[in-house]
Amino acid sequence: MNHPKVAKTDHDVLEVIRARWSPRAFDITRPVSRDAQMRLFEAARWAPSSANEQPWQFIVGDRFTNPDAFASMLGAVDESNQSWAQYAPVLVLAAARPDSEKYGQLNRFAWYDTGQAIMLITLQATDMGLGLRQMAGFDHDKARLACKLTPPFEPVVMMALGYPGEPEVLANERHRASEGKPRTRRPIADFVRWLGVVVLGAAMVAGAPAVRAAGPGVAVPTDGYKVVHAYPHDRTAFTQGLIYRDGVFYESTGLNGQSSVRKVDVATGRVLQNVPVDAKYFAEGLTDWNGSLLQLTWRDGVGFVYDRATLGFRRTFRYSGEGWGLTHDAKRLILSDGQPAGALRFLDPVTFAETGRVIVKDQGVPVADLNELEYVNGEVYANIWQTDRIARINPATGDVVGWIDLSGLLKPAERTNAGAVPNGIAYDAATHRLFVTGKLWPNVFEITLAPRPPRASGAPF
Repeated sequence: MNHPKVAKTDHDVLEVIRARWSPRAFDITRPVSRDAQMRLFEAARWAPSSANEQPWQFIVGDRFTNPDAFASMLGAVDESNQSWAQYAPVLVLAAARPDSEKYGQLNRFAWYDTGQAIMLITLQATDMGLGLRQMAGFDHDKARLACKLTPPFEPVVMMALGYPGEPEVLANERHRASEGKPRTRRPIADFVRWLGVVVLGAAMVAGAPAVRAAGPGVAVPTDGYKVVHAYPHDRTAFTQGLIYRDGVFYESTGLNGQSSVRKVDVATGRVLQNVPVDAKYFAEGLTDWNGSLLQLTWRDGVGFVYDRATLGFRRTFRYSGEGWGLTHDAKRLILSDGQPAGALRFLDPVTFAETGRVIVKDQGVPVADLNELEYVNGEVYANIWQTDRIARINPATGDVVGWIDLSGLLKPAERTNAGAVPNGIAYDAATHRLFVTGKLWPNVFEITLAPRPPRASGAPF
């Protein structure tokens, strides 16, 4: 395989790995036959998956056999990606089923398993002389509509597929330059650590006492829960943020066209006041500051300030990146953006400028998908998206100091939608009450923490 991206490796690897690349330039005149597509997707059949669930689905838009479907899928792609994806012969939406067909409960490995299937497809494409490029930049709602994707499947990534073409077709000068630029890769020593042997060897060379590396069995405190009371909750509310103030809940709900900020009676779940958010925004996290409510949006980089007493709109504010969860300590706002790096970002509550950040790590490993946040007794509690876990985080260091496992809090039969995952933490500081709920859940639960046996490092929840 001879193309400008092939580079010399430090160690022997399979040729298909060395030659894998993600082109933007495709030969628009050359179709990918149905037989070639079948050979490509055969690779996904052999991807490993938890309990052999194979929780993936691939929807294909072929410009040669169904140009309308292709155009509809292309319309779901961000404008920056459309500039080159328009030349691809085939677009593919990869989707995952987040619930288990076999066990009727959340499948925590669905996205990971689907990623493995995508990787095998990518290698198969390389071996067949095809180019495949993944795109995270697309509108999930438009993709669902274009691909007629039905629940419980959820979009994961869009892919452009075809035979590589000449870089000259690319309108973007930076894309043209990147297409022919040789790849570079980090040295293995930058991302692999050998425990014990390397550390011990260095200590012996230096004449220092041997240092024993930490291994399996290091205790990670994990709490379960006891339900104190279950309060009614609007099960049409796609909860993105929840706080307890002045004897009521303030709640932010999401989804385009359904987003709102609302005041809710705790005992009855009755919505006392509801302010819709413009349908073009997908609302996210919520917190308060000096008599105001602050609400994030997902991908628009804009937030809203409301009067807490009246829910009257005051103004907007801007921030960079995605907005997921929001809380605050005594001096600053604390924001999560759901990214793989696992960052908590600190914002000035007046100017909303970022003043710092920490990477959240459990035993040194970054924790991705930090979602709704709540500040509780000097710690940040964070829902982990698509799981039953809450991380307890030291905001000074980013270290996870404990976990809360909410497994079984809501019965599987009551999770009527694949998106009905835990999300929403509120704390009553005066009486030390902790409340949790989820998207589309019928209840808000007041809980107390109940210690569980320590979890071994690396052990599944």
